[in-house]
Amino acid sequence: MAMLGGEVSSPKTEEAPSPAGVLISDFDRYLGKVFGLSTATRCYRRRYAREFLAWRFKGRQLDPAKLCFADFVRYVNFRTPSLQRTSVAVMITSLRSLTRFLEFEERCPAGLSQAWPTVPSWKQSPPSNVLTWKESRHLLRTVQRTSTSSLRDEAIFRLMIELGLRCSEVAELDLADIDWRAGTLAVRKNKQRRERLLPLPPSIGEAISKYLINERPASSSGRLFVCRRYLVGQPMTPQRVRGPVCRAMQRNGLVRGGPHRLRHTFATRLHERGASLKEVADILGHQDLNTTAIYARVNLVQLRQVALPWPGGLG
Repeated sequence: MAMLGGEVSSPKTEEAPSPAGVLISDFDRYLGKVFGLSTATRCYRRRYAREFLAWRFKGRQLDPAKLCFADFVRYVNFRTPSLQRTSVAVMITSLRSLTRFLEFEERCPAGLSQAWPTVPSWKQSPPSNVLTWKESRHLLRTVQRTSTSSLRDEAIFRLMIELGLRCSEVAELDLADIDWRAGTLAVRKNKQRRERLLPLPPSIGEAISKYLINERPASSSGRLFVCRRYLVGQPMTPQRVRGPVCRAMQRNGLVRGGPHRLRHTFATRLHERGASLKEVADILGHQDLNTTAIYARVNLVQLRQVALPWPGGLG
């Protein structure tokens, strides 16, 4: 039930939450109220904090006062080989946030968060491995042929690769967010908590309309995408949006990058067609152009157009 997005409960008695569970809940409220982090970001930070605490206090009583920086160093060395480079940065940031929270609550020794090194930035790393047009078309055909909810999954896939939406943004879409007459789509909830209005391409509009007419079950929810097999009619979670896309990519041998690779592909293609980084950032919902530069490949044609001649000429 947890995997499907439902609540796990016992019909007989309710067990008291574990000390680790209480701490993680307090940590989540701290991230939301003090820092105003989005649901998706808090999810990752809770995950790494929970995994660390389970590793550090396995079989023993939870006592944050006994934590020292060497514990975190050993855990990072233990966990890093199984993670990608970007995931290592997310893990380190999450654990640093945990130590700051514990300091804030006076549950651990003071100064523990100050020992963390700065997480290196890989913004100058090579461009992301985007999908070719052939790979994109083949991936779409795979979704159409093999999925038991093919119309829904095709609409989800098109929203991600033709508009660059995140899984969380797709899951949060409401029926009222689509203006069929104006041909626009409102994305009201994202990581930056900023609303943006996007054009609705005909291919996406057609895919959504087919899903609504032929496949969407009756539901009291106003969400666009709802469950069909389990928890019928309930809104899909970001994890359930991610599932069919991941399975389709794995069937095509695309094992790296996950659904976010579709967002990379969209941003790169948009930039290559002549859109400026500012325009790409507005569509993706980024506040910082440096963030957009991670997703978009450098357009050499545009660079040649803005390059200044060498003073005095070559002679």
